[in-house]
Amino acid sequence: MRLFRWVAGAASLGFLLACASGASAQDGGSEEPEAGYDKGYFIHGVDGRFALKTNTSLQVQARGLSLDADDGRETRAAFLIRRGRLTLSGHALKPELHWKFQAGFDGGTVSLKDYYLDYEAVPGWLRLRAGQWKRPFSRQQMVSGSRQELVDRSITNNAFGAGRDIGVAVHNGTPDGFEYALGLFNGTGDKAAVTGDVLVDPVTGEGEITGVKIGNVPPVAHPALVLRLGYNHGGIKGYSEADLEGGPLRWALAGSGQVDFDADDDGVSNTKGELDFSLKVHGFSATGAYYGSTVQGSADFTDQNYLASGFHVQAGYVIADHYQPAVRFAQVARDGADNDEREVAGAFSIYFFKHSLKWQTDVAVVTLEGPAADRDDVQVRTQLQLAL
Repeated sequence: MRLFRWVAGAASLGFLLACASGASAQDGGSEEPEAGYDKGYFIHGVDGRFALKTNTSLQVQARGLSLDADDGRETRAAFLIRRGRLTLSGHALKPELHWKFQAGFDGGTVSLKDYYLDYEAVPGWLRLRAGQWKRPFSRQQMVSGSRQELVDRSITNNAFGAGRDIGVAVHNGTPDGFEYALGLFNGTGDKAAVTGDVLVDPVTGEGEITGVKIGNVPPVAHPALVLRLGYNHGGIKGYSEADLEGGPLRWALAGSGQVDFDADDDGVSNTKGELDFSLKVHGFSATGAYYGSTVQGSADFTDQNYLASGFHVQAGYVIADHYQPAVRFAQVARDGADNDEREVAGAFSIYFFKHSLKWQTDVAVVTLEGPAADRDDVQVRTQLQLAL
């Protein structure tokens, strides 16, 4: 909690000082701070010490599901705000001290997504980060939800994705060439939980929750260590899926590993690893990954048993700079016989202004193999996105 307050205070201070710097420049009759739009609205002071950039994104989606049920098929349909984001970012006090804040406004609630400080100690080689953001695990998870070539991520993301968490890390960004990140996180994710005490009435046996607290800071840390190593070639934008830039062959290859230590001795921990790639050439793009995970089998942390493995691969081709068909296949194999899940999906996207304004539609068939019976679920989604 102290770390979170420190990050929040520092970022807020940077924003206020940026405004004050601009105001003082105007009052003194000197050159006004620069402002405009460059993949987001920005303003920064003339001395370069303070900068503020704003981004917003909105995804309005219509979704239909046809679920395989015991007595036939069950149909569901709804409109939803898949993602609504407000992002503030910039630097404060000096250009090397970066910060980012992102809030989510989807699902009918407001939630904190990202809030961190990032200090560039050695350009291209060493950056220090503290706060809340996505763990550096899995290219599919790390790609922004607004830069995907299908409507959403594959089934492997639910099975192996790391998600956001609070922690500290050293990394070097995503330069052309060698890429690395090493982070230590709480291990409990970014979702808020309700904690408190239960007072039980000895007569009725009914309980009353007292001392309720809501937060995403665990009473006991369950630390997760994450390591990511990779290589980027040809100036590839490896964390954006479609090849809207065009050009000769570019590629990226990386691997990630995560270990959740049983530091609280509750007998619950796991390890996971993955290898992923991204390839782009003259409008064609392909991405994919292979995953594996284990789970603790006894009170001994070293007793790790196989849990699941899986992979996904997808490809698309941008036609005339605006139209892209894409396909994807994914599979997750869990421990035990007849316990596999497969996804076959096809999509078509129209990029009016690249990822800033696009319309995407996809159809996916997800097959679940169970001990009793198999089932096939069909999902149809169409989504309009505005990202500024």
